[in-house]
Amino acid sequence: MAAAAPAKTVKKHRFWVWTLIVLATIVTLISSLTVYVKRQALDSQAFSNASVSMLQDQQIRDALSVYLTDQLFNNVDVQAQLQQILPKQTKSLAGPAAGLLRQFAPKAASDILAQPQVQNVFQQVVYRAHKDFMQIINGKTTGVVQTSNGQVILDLHPIVQKLGDQLGLGAKISPDAGRLVVFQSNQLKLVQDGVKTIKVLSVFLIILVLLLYGGAVWLAKGWRRTTLRATGWSLVIVGIVLLVVRRVVENQIVSSLVNTQSEKTAVKHAWLLGSTLLADVAWAIIF
Repeated sequence: MAAAAPAKTVKKHRFWVWTLIVLATIVTLISSLTVYVKRQALDSQAFSNASVSMLQDQQIRDALSVYLTDQLFNNVDVQAQLQQILPKQTKSLAGPAAGLLRQFAPKAASDILAQPQVQNVFQQVVYRAHKDFMQIINGKTTGVVQTSNGQVILDLHPIVQKLGDQLGLGAKISPDAGRLVVFQSNQLKLVQDGVKTIKVLSVFLIILVLLLYGGAVWLAKGWRRTTLRATGWSLVIVGIVLLVVRRVVENQIVSSLVNTQSEKTAVKHAWLLGSTLLADVAWAIIF
């Protein structure tokens, strides 16, 4: 009977050790995701750095150039602008010239966006825009990110205006050009609560992970080497799952947001560049 009691105690300890390791694995996975979101999506400097990396990608730059061109030509009567510029005897060429200019505009926009000085300015604009966005999350409204008519809007109008100036149109472009709806204002409270939760969890969960793994090793008296190996393998599993999550999210984003092959390629490249930190976290955990 005396021997049976310790055996029963050891079995009970093993149950709790493995329970703690499983819980620690799950919490580590969640903690890694919250750390990624906090350091990438909620940090203005990291976000602006990633945006420049995206702008340096040819596929993304070409897709953005098409969007800027569409915004410009949808909000400016280019043919009428050319008729004002062209001599009287060549005004009939304004229509064909407008068509040619539209074909040329994406290449011109891409060339503009490829210039290092433009990318530096773009990084500063994105940095300020992200700062403004975070102020909105904290209950303030300012800068290029605005709340209007029940929507939270990112105002890229200055970039569209710059493209028009570069093409020599000399037109005052509609203020609505280049205004992107980020999300509806009725979703703002949900986003604010989500950001607060992520900030708290990113700290709390790391402490909880250490406590869970430490508790598992402490309980595993007599077989701690095995427990340490199990802890290591649980971290490897977390790293692999993070890499799988990155790939699954990539496929979901590409399939749900865009239709054309060029857009799919651009969105894929954008996600891979924007989730580089997630991959780094995954590989760091594995190693």
